[in-house]
Amino acid sequence: MTNLNFILPALGPGRPYPPTFWRLVLLLAAVAFLASVQPGRAQDVSRYTFAASSGTFTPVVGGTVPHDMYVPAQTLSKNDGISSAITLPFPFMYGGVARTTLQATTDGYIDFSGAGTYSQSDNANATAVGMSLIAPFFDDLNGVSGTASYAVTGTAPSRVFTFEWLNWGVYSGDAATATPSLSFQVKLYETTNIIQFVYRPEGSAPTPAPSARIGIEGNSAAVGGRGNFVSLTDASAAPVLVDNTTSTAEFNAIATRPAAGQVYTFTPGTNLAARTALGTGSLEVFPNPAQRAFTLRLPALAAERTAQVTLFNSLGQQVQARLLELVPAGTQTQIDISTLSSGLYTLRVQAGSHTAAQQVAVE
Repeated sequence: MTNLNFILPALGPGRPYPPTFWRLVLLLAAVAFLASVQPGRAQDVSRYTFAASSGTFTPVVGGTVPHDMYVPAQTLSKNDGISSAITLPFPFMYGGVARTTLQATTDGYIDFSGAGTYSQSDNANATAVGMSLIAPFFDDLNGVSGTASYAVTGTAPSRVFTFEWLNWGVYSGDAATATPSLSFQVKLYETTNIIQFVYRPEGSAPTPAPSARIGIEGNSAAVGGRGNFVSLTDASAAPVLVDNTTSTAEFNAIATRPAAGQVYTFTPGTNLAARTALGTGSLEVFPNPAQRAFTLRLPALAAERTAQVTLFNSLGQQVQARLLELVPAGTQTQIDISTLSSGLYTLRVQAGSHTAAQQVAVE
C-alpha cells in the first residue's frame, strides 16, 4: 500500500479535506499502482498476440553462416550444436527487455539468455534458469545435410533480421546423416518487435516423426521452473494455443510439419507501453479501437519540423506512410484507415532522433 501521509497537510481538528484534494490522492495512488505492476506485465510474453497466415518461404541468399561455439572452424550443423553469440543489427525488444545478441541451435530455436553452452535437444526438459527462447520448430534435429544462415534486409528503422534453417532433418540416431524434411525461418522486425516463423516442407514426411515445440518463452524464475510462454498445440493453419495462464508447460508433441508458406506471427501486447514515449511527452491515439479513422496527437518537439508516420500490419508490412508537418506547440492530425481490413496494426512515428510506436486496433 502506498504511503500518502507525506502529502496530507495538517488542516486542524474538524476541517475536512476538499474534494479536489481527494481526487489528487486517488490519482497519485493509481500512478503508484501502475508503476509497481507495469514492469512485470511488460516482460510477460504470454501477452503477445498471435496470428496465423499464408505467405511465401523465400530462402536467404548470401547470408552469414554461423559457426559452432566449441568448434569455431565448423559451421552450425552437427547434432546438438549451438552457435557463438550473434550480434543483432538493432536492439530487439523481447518480453520488455532490449536484446542485442542471440545464440542459434541446430535443434530449431534461438536463445536470448546469453548463457547457452549446448543445444537442449530434449524440449520437454529445457527449463534452465534464464532461458528466454524463440522456437519455430524445437526438436531433436540435425542439419548436416543443410545450411544455417542469417541475413539483414531493409533499411533502418524497418530492418528485418532473418535466421534460417535450410534443409533440416529430424535426428535419427546417426549424427553424420539427416534426411532433409523441413526448412524454416525466424524473422525479427526492427521497431515493431514482431516475431515471425515461416516454413517450407522438404521431401517426404520425416522418419522418425517429430515431437516438436513451436512458440515463444520468457525467462524462467527458478531452477526447473517454466517462464511465461505461448505455445502451439498443432502446426495447422489455425492452431490451438496454450500459455502459462492455461497450462503448466509448453506443448511439445507436434508430429506434423507446417504447410508450405505457413506463417505464424507474434506481436508484443499493448501493455508494452514504454514505446509511446516521444521526446518529453508521448504520442496519443484515439479512438482505439478505431473504425474509419483515428486521431494522432503528438507532443511539442521544438527542434523538429516534420515526422514520418508509418502504419504496419500484423505481418510487419507497411500499409500506409505520410510525412507530417509539425506544429511547435504540439500536433494533431487524423489518419484515414477506411481502406484497411480489421486487425491489429502498429503505428510508428519518427521525428529526427525520436521514435515511438503504438498499436492500433482496426474494427
